[in-house]
Amino acid sequence: MLEKLKVAFVLLVIGAISGGAIYGVNVLTEPIIEENELAAQYEDYVTMFPDMSVSDMEEETIEDDDYITKKFTIYDGSGNQLGYIFEGKDENSQGSITVLVGIQDGTLKDVIISSTTNTPNYVQPLRDDYISKLAGQSIDDITYDSNTGATITYNSVQSIVDQAVLYTGDGPVVDPELVQYQTLLEDADDFESFLSYSGFDFTNENTILDSDGNVLAYGFALSVNDETVRLLVGPDSTFIGAVPVNEDAATDTTDAIATLDEFTGDMLGAIDETAVPSPFTDAFTDMKDIVMNYERVNDVRIKEETVLDESDAITGFTYTGFKDGNTANANEIKVEVDTDGVITSVEVVNHNDTPDYVSGDVEPNLDSLVGETLDTIGDFDASSDDAFAGATNTGQSVTDVAEAALELHGKRAEYAEIYPDMVDYEQSFVQGYDTFNSRIAVLDANGDELGALYEGFQFNSMGSVTVHVGLADGDIVDVTIPTHDNTPDYVSGLVNDYLPNLDGQTTSDITYDASTGATITYNSIQDIINESVQAESERSSE
Repeated sequence: MLEKLKVAFVLLVIGAISGGAIYGVNVLTEPIIEENELAAQYEDYVTMFPDMSVSDMEEETIEDDDYITKKFTIYDGSGNQLGYIFEGKDENSQGSITVLVGIQDGTLKDVIISSTTNTPNYVQPLRDDYISKLAGQSIDDITYDSNTGATITYNSVQSIVDQAVLYTGDGPVVDPELVQYQTLLEDADDFESFLSYSGFDFTNENTILDSDGNVLAYGFALSVNDETVRLLVGPDSTFIGAVPVNEDAATDTTDAIATLDEFTGDMLGAIDETAVPSPFTDAFTDMKDIVMNYERVNDVRIKEETVLDESDAITGFTYTGFKDGNTANANEIKVEVDTDGVITSVEVVNHNDTPDYVSGDVEPNLDSLVGETLDTIGDFDASSDDAFAGATNTGQSVTDVAEAALELHGKRAEYAEIYPDMVDYEQSFVQGYDTFNSRIAVLDANGDELGALYEGFQFNSMGSVTVHVGLADGDIVDVTIPTHDNTPDYVSGLVNDYLPNLDGQTTSDITYDASTGATITYNSIQDIINESVQAESERSSE
């Protein structure tokens, strides 16, 4: 019995020693195992910073940024800071892309496309031949390639890298380009790209916004002394001025910009572009043409031209629009629409996309858009087998211009609700009003003016509302609401029971209903009517 107790005791001691040893090994190896597991999870991070301690990095989620989603502060095993890694994401016309940007001591450590749904055949050469060139460049002077063969993906990478650079400072992130806009537009809060062009003396157009997303200005870029300068013009065609994108612009550039001061505050239509000094003359001329003749409809710049027969009767309309396709530069598309609002022909006038795709997959299928109307175009699929499946991005640009053409043509039907005898109209900009920026002269078959129409727009606490106000001979002809996102039941009540009461009233003595049950929407309508009356009165007194 005693012998059995001795054996049990020895086994107990051995077990205790073994268990302690195993526990000790686990205590010693657990952090190593955990670190290795994290390193596998963050393989791209370790590729950038081989000496990093994955378990010690600090992660910060970035809210409300167009590109950057996360910021990681990187440390080694001794707690020394090595640098930063930024995770950025973008959605482009080819899909989504996630990019990691490593920055160390003011230098791009590396740039990695960690995931993307963009075209693989474009992405891999981009990784191999172009993204790798970014590593080692100073963040103060990054050089990007202009011809990569994968412009859309590369533009996303560039946007993410540029935004990541802004987050390396200690203070709040403020884009230096935005700071430049704020010198002329104190309410400027953001800006976004609109279209890039070829064949003009400006290269691209952006949109400058306030904190509520309202458009403050359009910015047209050109090169002056090898520096980018933007000409700013308001939605009402007022020339606001010019700013260098770089806050450290050379003196000769800022001196050149100062020569434009005499035109500040003037409407483009009142400026003789030949009087605009060099080096701005040609870019200013092109900008004036775009702003005065091409409307913004969705993401398209488009103009309408009336087609007449030998007797000067209107037989249809030609719409010419610009929209980006598979590259950064917009394609120029022409769409013919008959008087009933039906597409009769589509043509690619100029393009910057792959020639073989355009000639092989797009141009032979342009007739697939013939017969489309405003009611049917929304169901048209540019990527379907019977449309532009082999060149989806180019085909989408064609489709977008076609849809914009039909929307612009659709305004004629809206205007005709107020003026049934309307045959044509002429649009001109007006300055100094909050709810609209143009006056529409409605014409009859003889070209005589039937009256004026103001298309007003206002945000209220329930959303947005667009109002058409017809005025003629000192009276209100009609008031309509073509679009809105206010409460439908309230708006329909206004349309049926209260707006008809405005018809025929003298503009000098308008009586508004005090109790409509839709006060917020009705107040917006009232604001737009009052400004329309004021604009027409001021025009008559000139």
